[in-house]
Amino acid sequence: MLFEINRNYNDAISKYGENHIIGTFLYGSQNYNLATSTSDVDTRTLIIPSFNDIVLSNKEIAIEKCLDDSSHSNIEDIRHFARALRKQNICFLEILFTDYFKINLVYKYIWDKLLDYREEIARMNPGNFVRAITGMSVQQHNKVLGSSLTNKLGYNGKALAMLLRLEYMLEKYIAGLPFKDCLVVDEHTKDRILTYKTAETIPLATAIKESDRAYLNIKTMSDSLLLSENLAENIATVNFINSVVADLIKPSLLKELSE
Repeated sequence: MLFEINRNYNDAISKYGENHIIGTFLYGSQNYNLATSTSDVDTRTLIIPSFNDIVLSNKEIAIEKCLDDSSHSNIEDIRHFARALRKQNICFLEILFTDYFKINLVYKYIWDKLLDYREEIARMNPGNFVRAITGMSVQQHNKVLGSSLTNKLGYNGKALAMLLRLEYMLEKYIAGLPFKDCLVVDEHTKDRILTYKTAETIPLATAIKESDRAYLNIKTMSDSLLLSENLAENIATVNFINSVVADLIKPSLLKELSE
C-alpha cells in the first residue's frame, strides 16, 4: 500500500507542484478491515488551488483517475473536500481516520488540527450522514441483482458486501460509538461480509434475502433517526473546517505570489 500511496503522491507533485499538495490518503476496503488479496489500493490526493484557480475559475478540481492496475488515484481540491465533509460523505470522512497516508510536512501542523477535531466533524450533521448512508444503500441494493458484475450464481457479491457494511456502520453510529469503530468492522462481521463478497457458494435466494433484510433495516433505522433526532448542522464545526481550509490555502498562495 505504501508504494502506491507514495507513487500517487509523487505523481501529484510532478503535476501540481509540492507547494499545492497537502497529502495522499488511502480510501476503500483496507480502511474497513475488509481487504482481500485482490483489493485495489485507491487514494485521494488533496490539493490547494492556485491563485488562478481561485480568481479565474469557479470550478473546484475533482478528478477521478483509473490507473492501469484498475486502482483509482483521485485528485481533489481542499475546498471540494470541505464541501464533502459537510455533506457527511463517508468516502471522504474516512480519510480523516485512515492509518495509511503521506502528508506534506509543510502542512502537517494544520492538517493535524483537522484530525484532532475529526470526531466532531464525523457527527456534525446526523441528518446528512443518515441520508448519505441511505442513498448509498439504495444504489448497492439495486446493484446486487442489476449489475454486470454478477458471479456465477447470479448476484453481485461486492455490492452485497458494501450493503452489509453500510448496515453495520449505521448501527454503530446510532449507538454512539467512536466513528472509527463505525468504520472498521469487527472480526466476526468481517468474516460474514467477506463470505458474500468473495465466495461463490451462497445460493442466489439466500443472497437476495440477506440483501432485502439489510436494506430494510437501514431504511427503518434511517427513518427512525430522521424523525427523532435534532438534525441541525453544527455551525461551530462548519466554521472550524472553513478556518482550517483558509489556513491551508493562505501559505501556499503567499509562496506562489512571492515567486
